[in-house]
Amino acid sequence: DGSDPNELKPLGFITRICTPDTLSYGSAQPGVSFARTGWRVDQDLLSLAESIPSIPLKVMRRPSLPCKPRFKRAFYHSRFVLPPPHCIFGMLFGNTSCMKALQFTLLVGLMLLQPLAFFGQRYGDEDETPLIPQEDFDQLLMWMVDGKYEKVLYKAIRYTEDDDTKKEPVPYVFMSMAFFKISESSDEELLEKYSKALKDALKYASKFVKKDKEKEYISEYVDYFNDLRRATMNQAEIYVDDEKFTKAKSYYKYLWTLDNEDPGAWLLYGSVLWKAKSVRDAQESWNTAEQLLIEYGGKGLEEVQQDLLKYAVIYTAEMLADEGNLTDARKWIEATDALFGTDREVQAVLRSL
Repeated sequence: DGSDPNELKPLGFITRICTPDTLSYGSAQPGVSFARTGWRVDQDLLSLAESIPSIPLKVMRRPSLPCKPRFKRAFYHSRFVLPPPHCIFGMLFGNTSCMKALQFTLLVGLMLLQPLAFFGQRYGDEDETPLIPQEDFDQLLMWMVDGKYEKVLYKAIRYTEDDDTKKEPVPYVFMSMAFFKISESSDEELLEKYSKALKDALKYASKFVKKDKEKEYISEYVDYFNDLRRATMNQAEIYVDDEKFTKAKSYYKYLWTLDNEDPGAWLLYGSVLWKAKSVRDAQESWNTAEQLLIEYGGKGLEEVQQDLLKYAVIYTAEMLADEGNLTDARKWIEATDALFGTDREVQAVLRSL
């Protein structure tokens, strides 16, 4: 558009403009939701892009859209492809400086990309009408980028309540993301209207996980779920510090609902139950945490989950030590030695025991 290329801000990725001949889906790799693609890249365009030094290029496979199709073969007629969802949500939940560039990219992509209504298709033939058209998800995504979170709620909730679409997972995660962004808003009127926005975000995130039984979509929203966990941890910790253990309990319950193999969530859930005098339930929760640590050793956890586990181990050990139960206090620290064996803070607590 005549701008000085040296003044352009890098996006961290480039939306590839290609003419794919076919798109076929194979088995997904663990934790990755990538499609198997056959691309014929416009080499002239890539050469032009490479000549702009301030735009770093990153070659990437085309990931599946939020509504993953089940058909084996489809033909594209458009030469423009929207940024993959995990890039978009990564920018929404972690890189706010790219918002304007993302808005432009989405606008151009939506204008030039022919409607891919069949991308919302679940099972059946290629000409079967999808339960939720892809255009609706594109609209929800645009509203998220524009900060029109109430519009997202009003539209997505229709799908969560309709008998024909209430089993579809993706509308629930849009509800969750909209509530979460509201909870972080500086708009006092909006915060007053949605005073339980964070809890509502957790409620719909839990429903999303429940609906996504085969874990087909969860990998698209890893960045969002990590941000949601972090905010939940912070809120729960405030309640723990204020000794409001019943309120803290509900937040830790949501954390293990999001991932029932999260040992830190189970450990802290048990600890606040213990403080609330629910001894039997606390023991059951601690047993679950112990079994997870024995089976997995804390491997495969997200960074935020490791932070949660560290806080859980320190809090529980100190709590038990204050009650005179040094044996169990040491047990929890030793159970996480593979993760925190060299952590100064954890080892300082162990020495104090």
